[in-house]
Amino acid sequence: MAGEDDPYAVLGLSEGTDFETVSRVYKQKLYEANRDGNEELKSRIEAAHSTLMMRSLMNRSAGKVTVPKEIAKADRQVLFPWRPRLQPCERSGIAARAALALGCIAYTASIATSGSYAFIATILAFSVANYFKLSNLFPAPAASYGANPEQRKVILRNLVRSAGLSAGSAVSGMALFYTVPDALGILPAAVTRAQWMYIVTCSALLCFVVSAFYR
Repeated sequence: MAGEDDPYAVLGLSEGTDFETVSRVYKQKLYEANRDGNEELKSRIEAAHSTLMMRSLMNRSAGKVTVPKEIAKADRQVLFPWRPRLQPCERSGIAARAALALGCIAYTASIATSGSYAFIATILAFSVANYFKLSNLFPAPAASYGANPEQRKVILRNLVRSAGLSAGSAVSGMALFYTVPDALGILPAAVTRAQWMYIVTCSALLCFVVSAFYR
């Protein structure tokens, strides 16, 4: 097969790239082709993606490889499609999110009356961090004349998912490390006296883990 017709070359990937990366790059390339109005490139990208899926299925039939579950179960409804997926940041991104978590904790410690405001600020701060991460992974197609429906759809999806990841992490941190232990009566008195400091610390740390290592 000629290099220009090689599906991996069309997508700008090396041979053997995992399916999740292929799927992500395929969507990004497709967005770019739609943005530029390049129908020929769009057709090549779609054909390359279809070819890679068929290759995986054929290899599986021949007993050569194990097909990723995304392909093997492509015709089945996915349970919990919005669940967090593993997607570690680069070191700089992890460091930035660690600093963000420490900033939220420091803010709570420095202002005695911060209370629930620090908790809400933690959710908002990590919502922004999550949005930038998702926007890089799933960029919205550019529009020549204002926002188009597809662009609004992608932006809205990234916004909702960003807020959901942040709020879900913060509330889970509060529930797991404060609400449940408090209901069971196993929290030390010192923790109860510093209620919001403890809640924000647990929530910020869980937000950090999810934002830095998941999407």
